[in-house]
Amino acid sequence: MANLVIDDADGDSLTVTLSGADAALFTYDEVSGELAFVNPPDAELAADSNEDGVYELTVTVSDGEDSVSQDTLITVADLNESIVIDQTAYSIDENLTEIGAIPVVDEDGATTGLSAPVFAITGGVDAPLFTIDETTGVLSFTSARDFELPVDDDEDGVYEVEVTVTDGDLTDVQTLEVTVNDVDEDEDPLAPITLQGEGGERHRCRWHRPGAVTRVVDTDNPDDFGNFRRARSATPTWTSAPTRAIRSRSISTHPQRVPTRRRFVMLTAPPHLGRST
Repeated sequence: MANLVIDDADGDSLTVTLSGADAALFTYDEVSGELAFVNPPDAELAADSNEDGVYELTVTVSDGEDSVSQDTLITVADLNESIVIDQTAYSIDENLTEIGAIPVVDEDGATTGLSAPVFAITGGVDAPLFTIDETTGVLSFTSARDFELPVDDDEDGVYEVEVTVTDGDLTDVQTLEVTVNDVDEDEDPLAPITLQGEGGERHRCRWHRPGAVTRVVDTDNPDDFGNFRRARSATPTWTSAPTRAIRSRSISTHPQRVPTRRRFVMLTAPPHLGRST
């Protein structure tokens, strides 16, 4: 722990004795002059008399006639003995990319003593779908995920990635699980689709979401599908030129959704039919 340097001007033989509240925890080697703990101390388990982590010791040096004493306070510094990724399960709403920062702690559950941890993706069945900032530990998807269309390895909507963190001396490796949450997308921006008329004229409208069913109906007779053909994720076409204004209706097909909500959108019909909503 420390070496004591003692000297006597007359060259007399000197004796060192230890006293004080915590003297029994120390030893002094007269040959080397080293003052040391009898057993290595633990900053997390203070063993001094009042258990405050500050050890009290009095060192006395004597030549047989005269003596001098010095009160000494010894504090045990806390060293990091481990580094741990503190969370392994995460969740994120669909259509987002940033999952959040990976929390890292030491053996005391604290972050103050950590020395600039570095993060990396080092494995996991879904590793190609992730990216991580090596400095901040922010984990993100490479692109937004869709709850209805899971692309993880087993397609259960829970994405697995292995993350390693190190401070240069200490390292921890954990497999993280990220669950994509379903969200209500009824108010999401509509994406464009195109309706193709038999005469070759194309007309654009707005679509509820990819993968639902589009139905083009006659506004005067919405239950008559004789002149129209249904399509999924494709461009609907007229089987014969309509004779009335038409409108588009989108119907969600996902069983997780609340009861079907209809949405009518703007559709530009051929010039001779005018426009309706």
